[in-house]
Amino acid sequence: MKAKTKITGDWFAGFVDGEGSLGIAHHGGMYVQPRFRLNQRDDDGEIVRAIRHFLGVGYLAKKQCDPKTLYYSANAKPQLALNVSGKDCLAIVRVLDQYPLRSKKFREYPIWRRAVLDYAKNQGGRWLDPAIRKNRDKRMLAYKKKLEAIRVYRGAR
Repeated sequence: MKAKTKITGDWFAGFVDGEGSLGIAHHGGMYVQPRFRLNQRDDDGEIVRAIRHFLGVGYLAKKQCDPKTLYYSANAKPQLALNVSGKDCLAIVRVLDQYPLRSKKFREYPIWRRAVLDYAKNQGGRWLDPAIRKNRDKRMLAYKKKLEAIRVYRGAR
């Protein structure tokens, strides 16, 4: 039996540095919003569930390994994924504002944070007035472009 996983803000920030993904994503092809994701092999699912409990947001999804995909390998194992999107990302902002990232994600975080705050102040999701949603989506895509630009590998520093 495994020991109960206790998540703290500092531990979470370190885990995000190594395993988390901050991004801007199209959802259902209808709208663009901030998202946070992390995946772990399903035998480490307790950690993913503990993080979900710590944050109080997001949904868990089991990811199967499909041998028909281009990137399949014999070593691939099923995973448990935590997905957080839209205004729910504010929970992650609250933690990471208090417990800063230390890896290369430290440079990504301010851009992603601005996207989360921008998205959260313009509530309505896909049901928002189409003109307002179009402008918001345009801003989200601009944040996404900035994130992609900062992720370019420039060699050791």
